[in-house]
Amino acid sequence: IRDIVYDNIRVEHCEEQLFCFRFVESIWNIPGDQTFPGRIANITIRNVSVSYQKGGPRSEFTGYAPDKRIENVLIDGLRYDGKPVTDAADMGLRVNQHVANVRFASKSGVDLAVSSSSKCDNPTNSGE
Repeated sequence: IRDIVYDNIRVEHCEEQLFCFRFVESIWNIPGDQTFPGRIANITIRNVSVSYQKGGPRSEFTGYAPDKRIENVLIDGLRYDGKPVTDAADMGLRVNQHVANVRFASKSGVDLAVSSSSKCDNPTNSGE
């Protein structure tokens, strides 16, 4: 999956994670096949407004392995309850070691990279 743009979206009520990009070994007890290479790349999240998210802001980007990465995600104009999101903490973003180059556009146009404090273990592949 690559070259996707989410633009001009209004979310009134979100029960779960707002954005969840990940590779998993199985879903609903149906085994996945992770032998094929793949990645999630070049994603833009622009002008997304969230009025309410149950439990507070949270999203997850978790790659699976070096050949199943999530990379080059730009977050520009994301707002929770009218407040701009400027970093991973503002959106409750969790990432793992197989995620690279997640950027938050600032008002000055300078990108702020995801800090290492937002890193988490990959719950679907903790053996790596």
